[in-house]
Amino acid sequence: MGRIHPVDRTGSPEEVAALVAFLVADEDGFVTGKIYTVDSGRTSKLSLPWGYQLFSS
Repeated sequence: MGRIHPVDRTGSPEEVAALVAFLVADEDGFVTGKIYTVDSGRTSKLSLPWGYQLFSS
């Protein structure tokens, strides 16, 4: 799984719920117009140059 997810695991429902709880809380008043991708860092690999190997075999 680590080759797909840099964090080496998938997230739990509780971890996703923690982000949702923050976004609906009053402490989130300064955050506007943001898209959060909750994918264990998987899409971060998409921004690497073609052929760049992020993970060792």
